[in-house]
Amino acid sequence: MYLHTGQHAHIMIADEAEGLRALTLVIDELHEVESILDKGYQVVAMSTVIWHQCRLPLDLTIKIALTSANRKIEWFLGLCRNVPFTFKGLKVLLQVHIVENTAYDVILERPFSMLCEIKIDNCTNG
Repeated sequence: MYLHTGQHAHIMIADEAEGLRALTLVIDELHEVESILDKGYQVVAMSTVIWHQCRLPLDLTIKIALTSANRKIEWFLGLCRNVPFTFKGLKVLLQVHIVENTAYDVILERPFSMLCEIKIDNCTNG
């Protein structure tokens, strides 16, 4: 979108919001889930709803705190180790932190991006 000024100059204007980056993954070869790629996240996290559906073993001795953008602190319930995720024929094993009261099913970022060597290009045409 452009704003035309009286001086024959063009100023680019950003949209109010852009769509989420998402991948459809299969967890443990059984459960298809839409996962969000969030560049600000430092771990792979899963909601308790999906965790219950997948019936993954949970290590309760590994608990870390999550500080959200609004500075609210919430503790992860524990860690699921070596959870198999498959997408487009690629299978990866991820360490997944479980969290209650989330607006997402799965969030993928740093460990996932590094393991898969993901590169994201942001362009004005989307």
